[in-house]
Amino acid sequence: MTNEDILNKIEQSAPLTKLISQIQNKNRVFIKGLAGSLRALCLAALYRNFHKPVIYITGDEENEEVVRDDLEDLLGEDQVVFFPRLREFAAKRSLFDDHVKNELLSAIQNLLEKSKSVVIIPAKTLTNKFPSIQEFRASRLYFEVGKKVDFEFVKKQLSEQGFVRENLAESWGEMSIRGGIVDVFPYGTDYPYRIEFFGDVIESIRTYDPNTQRSVNQIHEVAVYSQFPEEEDFEINGAQSSVLDYFSDDAILFLDEKPLIDKSLEEFFGNGDKKHSQRIKKQGVGGDLYFSQEKIHQKLSRFIRIEHNSFLTEQNFSQIIDFSAMEQDSFHGNVKLLRKKVSALAKENHVFFLCRRKEQVSRLQDLFEDADVDLTKLQFVVSGLEKGFVFQHAQLVVFTENQFYGRRSRWRKRKKILHGLTVQQLNALAVGDFVVHVDKGIGIYRGLKKITVLEHERECLSVEYRDGDMLYVPLERMNRIQKYSAKEGVVPTISKLGSKDWDRLKKRTKERIKDVARKLTMLYAKRKIKPGYPFSEDSLWQKELEASFEFEDTPDQRKAAEEVKRDMEKSYPMDRLVCGDVGFGKTEVAIRAAFKAVNDNKQVAVLVPTTILALQHYDLFKKRLEKFPVRIEMLSRFRTRSEQKYIIEKLAQGKVDIVIGTHRLLSKDIQFKDLGLLIIDEEHRFGVSKKEKLKAKYVNVDVLTMSATPIPRTLNMALLGIRDMSLIATAPQNRHPIHTEIGQFNLDLIRNAILKEVDRGGQVFFVHNRVGTIDSMANIIRRHVPEVNVAVAHGQMDERQLEKIMWDFATRKYHCLVSTMIIESGLDIPNVNTMIINRADRFGLSQLYQLRGRVGRAGRQAFAYLLVPSVKSLTRNALKRLRIIEEYSDLGAGFNIAMRDLEIRGAGNLLGTEQSGHIVALGYDLYSKIIEEAINELKLEQEGKEITETVSLPEVKIVFEEDAFLPDEYITRPEFKVDIYRRLANESEVEKVLEIQEEVVDRFGRMPQEAKNLFNFVLLKLLAQKNDFKTIKFWEKHFVCFFNDRIAKATSRELIENKISWIIDKAQGDYQFVQGKEEGFGIKILIPALKTDALEFAKDFLMKLMK
Repeated sequence: MTNEDILNKIEQSAPLTKLISQIQNKNRVFIKGLAGSLRALCLAALYRNFHKPVIYITGDEENEEVVRDDLEDLLGEDQVVFFPRLREFAAKRSLFDDHVKNELLSAIQNLLEKSKSVVIIPAKTLTNKFPSIQEFRASRLYFEVGKKVDFEFVKKQLSEQGFVRENLAESWGEMSIRGGIVDVFPYGTDYPYRIEFFGDVIESIRTYDPNTQRSVNQIHEVAVYSQFPEEEDFEINGAQSSVLDYFSDDAILFLDEKPLIDKSLEEFFGNGDKKHSQRIKKQGVGGDLYFSQEKIHQKLSRFIRIEHNSFLTEQNFSQIIDFSAMEQDSFHGNVKLLRKKVSALAKENHVFFLCRRKEQVSRLQDLFEDADVDLTKLQFVVSGLEKGFVFQHAQLVVFTENQFYGRRSRWRKRKKILHGLTVQQLNALAVGDFVVHVDKGIGIYRGLKKITVLEHERECLSVEYRDGDMLYVPLERMNRIQKYSAKEGVVPTISKLGSKDWDRLKKRTKERIKDVARKLTMLYAKRKIKPGYPFSEDSLWQKELEASFEFEDTPDQRKAAEEVKRDMEKSYPMDRLVCGDVGFGKTEVAIRAAFKAVNDNKQVAVLVPTTILALQHYDLFKKRLEKFPVRIEMLSRFRTRSEQKYIIEKLAQGKVDIVIGTHRLLSKDIQFKDLGLLIIDEEHRFGVSKKEKLKAKYVNVDVLTMSATPIPRTLNMALLGIRDMSLIATAPQNRHPIHTEIGQFNLDLIRNAILKEVDRGGQVFFVHNRVGTIDSMANIIRRHVPEVNVAVAHGQMDERQLEKIMWDFATRKYHCLVSTMIIESGLDIPNVNTMIINRADRFGLSQLYQLRGRVGRAGRQAFAYLLVPSVKSLTRNALKRLRIIEEYSDLGAGFNIAMRDLEIRGAGNLLGTEQSGHIVALGYDLYSKIIEEAINELKLEQEGKEITETVSLPEVKIVFEEDAFLPDEYITRPEFKVDIYRRLANESEVEKVLEIQEEVVDRFGRMPQEAKNLFNFVLLKLLAQKNDFKTIKFWEKHFVCFFNDRIAKATSRELIENKISWIIDKAQGDYQFVQGKEEGFGIKILIPALKTDALEFAKDFLMKLMK
């Protein structure tokens, strides 16, 4: 059974048949009684029957999301066009951000390319004015493989269309031109296009990944439309078209709950947008920004029109079609109630259960195996429809997985994350950057420099050291160079060339790391020797709890939960650390672990650093476990002395299953009857002595610690086996990118931003990081926004007072909290979705990232305003930081820079704060590498094995008389060239070098001879190493490959004979074995007269030997 079967039953029902008949007669139709996903099913049925555009308009944001998801599930994404809800006026004049603009232009382009679809339009979008459909069509640029187009004309037209020329086209609205290649990334598309010309002929068109810059698919043709780069073009340059003007008169219009549509429009015109319009008029530009409600209704009147209202009171409507459907109940996982309902409904109806995944289908089927229900009346369908309903006209009952388990409707996943700063870009070298040479120390990168070797040019990295000494690093040594990175703002000490200090520093660091690691190893080894309690496998209750989680697990979250539970089932005590940002799902992992312990009649203690966090966890644990017989208590200052005494008594008696508390849990009077699991949240906020005191007290107890500071992946890999760790690095699906704006400090802007948030029921963080002036700032806000309640919080307040203010804010007693950086971590308040940061120029990138991450947790659009005194007064670095934060708004994408700083903090937390000094002295990358080496050596020590230096393959010498580099005319940007050189130097696999070669051709076009020589040179060195050659020399008509010592000085005759016979078997052409005076034994190969590229021929010859 599929969605198709449900849709067929709907189409055969009397109300829908009647509705179709009325539309065929072009009547205005009034209907009532649609419920749940029946709305979308009705729209899909209309679309299938009439094969013309169906326009769905709603004033209800939740309905808009549900109908969109349902229609895409029923018809496929290609048949559904969504006009986004344009952002209302807040701080700037812009109507929408990048993602909204992309969705908007995607919708318009879909209408231009497809004549039929179901179109969803939020009511407020009807107010906006857009360019006409004729303007869009006139702006169209068409490209087709094989067609001739004037290359200069294309460049000019793209510029006029609004594309901004950049070095790389990585974001919407950008283009890049390199030789005969044009990269263009139009709004309204998922991927950018790479159009390759040969002269004026289009040779190929490819989509490519904006992060890797690699081609994805070949396509034959593409149309590119105007980008309308400035929002003002929509606002004041004569745009007078409504979105409704994009449809012909025969389109079917479906107004869902017209009173809500009217209310939505009235709210729009009443919430400050008139000020926006008045400001435009004051600037001397004629015309209104928006269509009036009267004009909107006039435009709606030209369509065949269906109005769906829940309540129809007027009696003079010619036809009211009543679908009489009812919403399906939410059962919150109550199996007994569900069985009872199904048993009653299945007697006269067809009952459908809709589940997103096959596994869930079998789980639900099991629930009805022994139920008093006719199973032939039940159908289990894999479907994404959101909301169930009862529709008696079709004898149809639909239950959805969401409503049975009480889950929230799924939130849309973005098709992909764009605009991410890749690790490659992050590590890109710019002139003046600090660099670390593994052997020579820290210097300053001074750019690329061409040097002449044997009368031929090579390109080297030039690095300046102390006293102006210069080091020139050739391609084959560039793998020894890394960009220096440490905590933001740290300036390293420049090394002295020729000094022994650098080697001593590396050696000293390694020994200290080994000392720390030894202690860690001993600690965890001791715990693993102690007998623990092996918990039972997951019970049915456990599975039921996990299935009832209102959100869909992220892959990282699911993996972390499974790792924790498997540890609990082992015979020795668990000691696992779970790392992940606030809001990434660590608490859910803890709840599942706690419930697993309680199922085996064990007690659980949850230790948290603050009273507020204790209360928040207490509420969440109670809510998640309310359907199960679990007693949960809290020990903190929010409990009176008598309450605390009572709870402590019950703990000792075993009558409390889970206790959540602050440092109070560490007191001597706390005794458990049978503690099985200790959970420590925000681990980094407890001292080492306190944590070890707990572990010593409960030596046989499983311990789960959680931290919001991300631990570096490199360290995670290195420390595997020393400490068990789980990383939750994936953001939940319901996070929207945070709309971020940089603005000059302005009280009107602050007022509008605060009121906009408060008007939609939300709250605001105002960050002012100066304790001395924070009260003055709060009073300014109170004077300019008297409608809201404002509170102040900072770290110098009395702890109890601070906790009370934070709790009052969390429980919505205040609208706006003016605070210092103390909100950077800790509380999760989903209702706060606007943040204003005053003097944002004074914050580091990672601080801004952490702060901004406090909003946008409730699945609704969040806003962050970064305020500065004046953009002109900003330093270059401050402006760069702010622009990065503004541009890269996707959560989890484009934040490698900020995450890097946080990871460095995490490294200090993990191995002790004294390690931070080593990170500063060596740079983060080399420090991580030394950790890995130190731990590997420690493992060898413990296994009683000798530590030996890593033996690398011998260096290969290649003598040839050709230029080998990347010419400036081919790759104009030095940073791109350096990136390619460094990647080539770091590669040890032939396949990877060939991939880089393909990428370079893909991105920059056909290679000139110098670039071909460079790649062949790199490939020859790798192939020579793998074929046991140490030197390759080229002459005019031949080249000679000399064997390395493994072959030339081999004592095994069999080894030499095997190598020679292998070469004879694989080699073709004219060759002979030779004995050189200095180089020793080798093979001489004649280069055929027709082969003009000696390096290419030699590479191919060595490739044959590899096969």
